[in-house]
Amino acid sequence: MLFDNLRYWRLMETPTPSDTTDPAELATTALTLVREQAPETRLLPIAARPVADHPEYQQVNRIGRDGAALKRGWTFLVNTTTRTVLRTVGDPDNLDFEAAMHRAMPA
Repeated sequence: MLFDNLRYWRLMETPTPSDTTDPAELATTALTLVREQAPETRLLPIAARPVADHPEYQQVNRIGRDGAALKRGWTFLVNTTTRTVLRTVGDPDNLDFEAAMHRAMPA
């Protein structure tokens, strides 16, 4: 019974895909998906931003104290439409999307 309630609560907390174009909702969905699928990010400060020329994707990176994306480490590319999370590497400020997708692996 306890596990059924926990499962129900978790399903209610997880955003569902939608046709929204609101940047705040897309970022929240991306952050939630990364935290679910990549447990090592649960206690780290992370932020999401849209990927230029690819509106269905959000880029999620670890951030420093100043709020800027850290230069070294992982980058997650999140497709908020299909709810897929891919782990890749690349410069967060100058991400080459096509190259990052070739290096990507599921989170």
